[in-house]
Amino acid sequence: MENGELEILEATMTDNSIYRKLRRLAGTIPVLVLTLTGSALTQEPNQAREILRQAVIAAGGIEVFRNIDNFTIKTESEVQGTNVKLEIVVTETIQLPDKTKQFFELAAGTRVQVLHGDDGWKQLGSQVNDLSPLEKKGMQGGLFRDVRNLFKQFDSPDLEVSYLSQELAGGLVFDVLRIRNLAGDFFHLYINSKTFLVHKIVYQGANEVGLATLEEIFSDYRKVDGIMVPHQTTVRANGKEFINSRVLEVKFNSELDPEFFYR
Repeated sequence: MENGELEILEATMTDNSIYRKLRRLAGTIPVLVLTLTGSALTQEPNQAREILRQAVIAAGGIEVFRNIDNFTIKTESEVQGTNVKLEIVVTETIQLPDKTKQFFELAAGTRVQVLHGDDGWKQLGSQVNDLSPLEKKGMQGGLFRDVRNLFKQFDSPDLEVSYLSQELAGGLVFDVLRIRNLAGDFFHLYINSKTFLVHKIVYQGANEVGLATLEEIFSDYRKVDGIMVPHQTTVRANGKEFINSRVLEVKFNSELDPEFFYR
């Protein structure tokens, strides 16, 4: 693997899905994310919660998401760096709400990254190390932003859901919500006002060039086990296309070995 590829890899290995960069609604390539705190006025909380509830229903239904224990998504992604383009296949298994295991198929071998609650580790070849605080923060941020995780707990009092605005883009109208957790981390959720499917999420993070506004844009929705899953994800950093990802395989509620997330 060339030095340029290694730089891009390090920039994309620390977060979830998709863009979990791969992550995330249906798997995206993990992008190093530093979820930032901020302030926004909570407007019409009942309206915001109702829009979010309609999005859960449109994507499969409240009970369907309540019954999700785990899911596995395999994605094929193209990562555009400053001087090099990297193709990568990622298989990620998430057990809600706080466990994820990612396998990156690389020319140098398979890299594994795991977050298990407050514990995190990574492996390349025979070498196993703890995740750095930054890597752990990135993976935790990816889980927080995962749409399936959000939909499973959409009515939790631990989440602050605020209505921000309506935006028009490409002839479509989107309701914009802000989702914030108890730690103060937040992201913006764009929901199609007609179909109630999630169009994109927007958050502050970091890619190989530094701090950026990251957008994960979802398309090509298909139903898998009764759940609407976007099979195409595009990640933009400050408006510039950074990652293109397509879903190869999705599985829900597999039987996982009790030791699956342990070293």
